[in-house]
Amino acid sequence: MSISKLSLVALLAITANTATADGFYAGGGLGYYSSTSEGPFDGMTSDPAESEATYFSIGATAGYRMDLQSTFVAGEVDVDFILDSDFEFEDLACSDGAIAPYYCEHTYTARFRGMVGTEVAPGFEAFAMGGIAVMTGEGAVDTNEVDTGTNSGFTIGAGAQADVGTGKVRFEVNYDQLENSVSSPSDGTIDYEPTLESVSAKVTYLLSF
Repeated sequence: MSISKLSLVALLAITANTATADGFYAGGGLGYYSSTSEGPFDGMTSDPAESEATYFSIGATAGYRMDLQSTFVAGEVDVDFILDSDFEFEDLACSDGAIAPYYCEHTYTARFRGMVGTEVAPGFEAFAMGGIAVMTGEGAVDTNEVDTGTNSGFTIGAGAQADVGTGKVRFEVNYDQLENSVSSPSDGTIDYEPTLESVSAKVTYLLSF
């Protein structure tokens, strides 16, 4: 085979690999959260009370990936829907009564993030992520009354993923600090501004399109 033909074959092989690596991907997964929420006593900004909870989530992820020489970059949307969260303050569950306007329930978190990673072994990649996040939950506005609130902030994370079957299995750990009030839980007179801070771990199966 001539050098020109060998060059053409090599070029086609590189193009094919790039085409199969670049593109859209999506999948679903299961997660576990450990979260804390701060809320001021009596609507004041000092001496906040802190509630906490651990709970599970189901998630959906979609993004677009581009391979660069020795690394890859991606942009994605990641949403976790929370399963049965009931925050507690000093062993007092919100479902039994709240003593301050912290979050009592976490409904979902949506992350809009970028990713950069590299292959560390054949079929095995490591990566880091960062971006913005938004959450919605039910914040206490009275002892036995809650109202919906939304917070925003930043998210960072890291993880690894491996080729399994026709897709990838991803494991990731995320830290979300959501202290900016977008819409506040309110009792009709006072608008409260609880915060939410979460550490979560998640396993996701992803398919490329």
